[in-house]
Amino acid sequence: MKRLVFLRDLIAHEYYRIKEEELKEMVELPKQTKPFVEKAKKI
Repeated sequence: MKRLVFLRDLIAHEYYRIKEEELKEMVELPKQTKPFVEKAKKI
């Protein structure tokens, strides 16, 4: 989750220095957090 927050801030404040690897990560990370979100909904 920390990494998602970092990437969000990067988009919002420092979009001019985003690297290609970070863009790919931005696409993949939300997919990986889906199980966490589903589990949190049940609590």
